[in-house]
Amino acid sequence: MFRKKFFTSLILILFFSGCGYSPVYKNLNNKNLKIEVSKLTGDNLVNSNIKSRLKIYSKSNSNFIYQVDINTNYEKEDLSKDLTGRITNYTLKFITEFTINSSKINKKIIIEENFNLNNSDDAYKNNQSENLIKRNFANIAVERLISELLLMK
Repeated sequence: MFRKKFFTSLILILFFSGCGYSPVYKNLNNKNLKIEVSKLTGDNLVNSNIKSRLKIYSKSNSNFIYQVDINTNYEKEDLSKDLTGRITNYTLKFITEFTINSSKINKKIIIEENFNLNNSDDAYKNNQSENLIKRNFANIAVERLISELLLMK
């Protein structure tokens, strides 16, 4: 039994090591961009996470300098309730609008994401889950912004 698992694992490792996979955002920190956040409006937690992630790109000595205004919107909507009226499922909606200004371009990028969650009896656990999803959404938004900026160069 052990031998069979070992050989199966070995085959999978060899197969995936030669498939050419590489992370999409592997070397984004090495790109020649400079991003300056001009204005932040909307959800404070999402904004602070986006701004801290963009600080990586604010110290670069680059010819490509982008001024970015960020507007985030976060909504929590009920999806379903049980017979007692207690919310059992809800959805978190995120919309981030990046307004990009530079010497060469003026563009808006809008990123929308929805996340469905089950409501727990533990309010602390629900709050922690929402905050984790907000941080993850901020990461997604920054990665998409950077990829858009790299395509514009």
